[in-house]
Amino acid sequence: MINIEPSPFSYLMESAEQFRVMTEMRSRSLSMVAIYHSHPSAPACPSLRDIALAFYQEAVYIIVSLTGDETVVKGFGIKEGVSCEIEVVQGL
Repeated sequence: MINIEPSPFSYLMESAEQFRVMTEMRSRSLSMVAIYHSHPSAPACPSLRDIALAFYQEAVYIIVSLTGDETVVKGFGIKEGVSCEIEVVQGL
């Protein structure tokens, strides 16, 4: 989905596009299991804004940090304003 917020530090999904995607997922009997985004200049952990906008408690929030020499990928469960790291297994 497209980031409609003109900022390198935050994101916002356009509501009509989000509704269309969610409707399509339901019509295809798909479940949202994860949501991902990057932190180009911050660690791979949820920001206060990430936590405040975590409306899908059943999903794993995957954050990709691009701050160091190596890309860091971490997953988090976020429920009722509390985040808890979840192991992410990379590769097949």
